[in-house]
Amino acid sequence: MDLNIKPIIFWYLLFLVTTGLFLMVNFVWPDGNYRQQTIDGDGRGYYDYLPTIFINKTVDFKQAFEYEKAAQPLEYLGHNFHKVNHVYINKFPVGTALMILPFYLVAQTVLTIAGWPADGRSILFQYAVALAALWWLWVGIFFLRKLIKNYPVSEISTLLVVSGLLFGTNLFHYAFVDVAFSHVYSFAVITAFLYFSRRTFLTRQKRCVLISTFLFGLIVLIRPVNGLVILAVPLLADSLAGFEKNIRALFGSFKTVLLMVLMFLLGIFPQLIINYLQTGNPVVYGYQEEGFTFLHPHFVDFLFGFKKGWLVYTPFMLLLFPATLALWRKSKFHFWSFLFFLSIVVYIFSSWWNWYYGDGFGMRPMVEYYGLFTLVIALWVDVLKPMAKKIVLVVIVLFSALNLVQTYQYSKGIIDVDSMNREAYEYVFLQTSDNYRNVVGSGDESFYGHLTEKPLLKTTNSFDVVTSGWTVSKSIDTAVFISLPASYAFNAEVPYSASFSFIADSVISRNRLYVKLGLYYWEPALNAVQEALYVVDVRDSLNDLKFYKTFRIKRLPDKEFRHWRKSHIGVLMPELEVGDKVKVYCWNRAQTQFNIDDFKIVLYGIY
Repeated sequence: MDLNIKPIIFWYLLFLVTTGLFLMVNFVWPDGNYRQQTIDGDGRGYYDYLPTIFINKTVDFKQAFEYEKAAQPLEYLGHNFHKVNHVYINKFPVGTALMILPFYLVAQTVLTIAGWPADGRSILFQYAVALAALWWLWVGIFFLRKLIKNYPVSEISTLLVVSGLLFGTNLFHYAFVDVAFSHVYSFAVITAFLYFSRRTFLTRQKRCVLISTFLFGLIVLIRPVNGLVILAVPLLADSLAGFEKNIRALFGSFKTVLLMVLMFLLGIFPQLIINYLQTGNPVVYGYQEEGFTFLHPHFVDFLFGFKKGWLVYTPFMLLLFPATLALWRKSKFHFWSFLFFLSIVVYIFSSWWNWYYGDGFGMRPMVEYYGLFTLVIALWVDVLKPMAKKIVLVVIVLFSALNLVQTYQYSKGIIDVDSMNREAYEYVFLQTSDNYRNVVGSGDESFYGHLTEKPLLKTTNSFDVVTSGWTVSKSIDTAVFISLPASYAFNAEVPYSASFSFIADSVISRNRLYVKLGLYYWEPALNAVQEALYVVDVRDSLNDLKFYKTFRIKRLPDKEFRHWRKSHIGVLMPELEVGDKVKVYCWNRAQTQFNIDDFKIVLYGIY
């Protein structure tokens, strides 16, 4: 028999658990006494609206861009900002910043009253954002519970699936770790939208209709592509006939339709105003030189790949498979509605040029829809027999444990931000020791577009003769080689390879650039190359360093040595000006002994 859990107990447990998690992530996991930075990665771009508008008192993001350039490593390409009509715009929408705004204002007010500098970046602002994420997590779960209660689902089943959602998915990560990213805020607003849409079908109250359309506008304001949630609305009706009847009733009234349009426009109004103030145009596409590749979706990688695969890093959502089959048995309309929605979402998200979405834990664009997915799982779990429910409970506990370990691994750099593959995943699986931190080397960097068929520049150094553009090879070994008669030998006295340099001319400076580096390496001892790096160094005509980036020659430790092995890396280059000097070389920072041969550099344009 199901337990009868009173709402007050549910919320008391939720408050205690989430507060405990908040304290754990911010005061136990960090290496120091407490976490000093919560605004990071893409979250910096989402958040930058607040200091730009309230401290810099402008909608020109030039100061934010300059701040980020100064604060970030020299490899930073400023991808969050673009120049339009002499004004720097932020490519991210303003919605996430608006969700954080009340907490930001509290921090700014406290600092102002105390007479301390309110720069928008200090520790109080960092924790204001962390508290904002926690608050909107509560809001999302509040509306999720209300949504589930509109169906015949018991309290114990609700508690079970909500616990699985919190502990077994990457919602945990975006609610407690990457708190400035848009995903926990989208989760809250989308779940509220689903609840009021469900109430619209049940009650036909105009209030629910108008709240739903306003929330839909807010959803688009936070992340425009999440307007896809409109495709999930049919699933919230009890039947196809009921859906059609309600839609006809809604759109049969001109007044209601007009109010819906106005509420939607109210939701997206802040972005329209900011765009207009910046450029004179209310609609601006911020993601310049980025887009979708609809003819080449990454379905399998998106769902099951070890790089960021949704079901690899969010195993709780594997329960959607039996839950979706249960929909088939219950209602063919609901089954096809859900399958259509899920297929479209996966297709579109997996067609984004950067299908793994850069830095971030797991497949982050799916987080926003976890309210809907949890509802589908809850409907299935509730009709299971007691023994089956116990099995599901065990599965959820195991999935949750795995998710928490993997989240911890990601926060410590054990799981790499964007360069995992099967070998790396197996190597670090369930490992939490500091010895595994940052052990995974980076893979090829992604780019949007195509490489020019003909390289702009191509060179190979086999270390047998002096090659144009290369410095003289100082350490030659004729005992081991790929290409006759010698290879380049590193040791404690030879930390750098011969380097290749070129000056950017008018042709190169006109292109977006991508360079492919490759070589063969030979290790006389186990993992002798593990700390060795490719280096790309760019200086301006005055010899001031403007870009510097390193990549490991060997991506992962292993037990192979004493034979030649191939290494390669692809690097997205910064925009070059005529006269800029580019230098490429290898750095033996651990001063170990190993050899390299056939060092190849190929520079392409991107179109």
